[in-house]
Amino acid sequence: MLDNYKVVVLGNESDWLNYCLKKLDKYENVLVFNNRFPCDGRILSLILKIHYSEKIKKYVNLPFKEVWFKLFSNNISDDSSKNLVIVIYDRNRLGNNADFLRYLRTRYKHICLVYMFTNVVRISGAMENGFVEKLCDFYDIVYAFDPKDSIRYGFQYSPLLYSYCDNIKITDNKHDIFYVGRAKDRLTSLLKVFERFNQLNKKTIFYIYGVESNKQFYKDKIKYNQMLSYRQCLEYIKNSSCLLDIIQGDSYGYTIKTCEAVYYDKLLITTNQEIKKAPFYREDYILVINNESDIKEDFLNKGTTVLYSEEDKSYFSIESFLNRLEYDLKQVINEKHFQRNYDNGDLA
Repeated sequence: MLDNYKVVVLGNESDWLNYCLKKLDKYENVLVFNNRFPCDGRILSLILKIHYSEKIKKYVNLPFKEVWFKLFSNNISDDSSKNLVIVIYDRNRLGNNADFLRYLRTRYKHICLVYMFTNVVRISGAMENGFVEKLCDFYDIVYAFDPKDSIRYGFQYSPLLYSYCDNIKITDNKHDIFYVGRAKDRLTSLLKVFERFNQLNKKTIFYIYGVESNKQFYKDKIKYNQMLSYRQCLEYIKNSSCLLDIIQGDSYGYTIKTCEAVYYDKLLITTNQEIKKAPFYREDYILVINNESDIKEDFLNKGTTVLYSEEDKSYFSIESFLNRLEYDLKQVINEKHFQRNYDNGDLA
């Protein structure tokens, strides 16, 4: 796959992305930087963090950020003639930097720029930076996480990428339901669902972030504003029977909780109505609800053995993404070839 290209992935420094992209390590032609910037070294990273600080930018926009571009590009590839694909995740510090993207186009003769959303567009880094309408001007391929966003903005669709993580310990401390996530616009729904699980005498583990102190109900049972590493999340997942997915607003994208349920063979309770159209959907494994009253005891008590197929899991796999990228890249090359011939008058 993409054997004639070097593929470089610029992540957004999120802990979970390290695990999701882990299987890219086996590809010799793929290089991953899940750092703030495509470079290594603690001192250098600290200097860059200050120079590119969003907090400082609110008061003064520090100049000369472009002096770093040559270093970044050298770390990406020191061969300017090589076929290069750069996949940049939303909320990467350079992903919405027009000067840096122009520099890459100038530096490399054969380059394809790919943008990856991992959340709905309306709450993305691109939206916060006022860059959504510019993405198609700077990128050859833009992958939307949400199918509705794909249609609305004219982007390509790609689900999240996910990889199974080995060596996660299983303990005797089992739980029925596990949830972790930011409250955002769903705190009321989360609390109602939590109450429903209590009614059913289910053992729950809830971690909810971003909740003001006056809204922290059931503090003896819900852990508020306590951050977990993604490895800790995986331990809870492995030791739970069912995962909970309360989606934001009208999003239809399959969240990381969906990936986790499929890859770790867990029951899933979700408010995403569109999941019934997914190729991996199984009625015995996934309960789709509108509200807490739809949570039925028999779904949790019938003792279903969850076992998703490899085909189900491939929907989110690294291999599937690389195949998708290779196909879409061919379309981009064909379109550019057509446009070049048209501009030269060859198709007149």
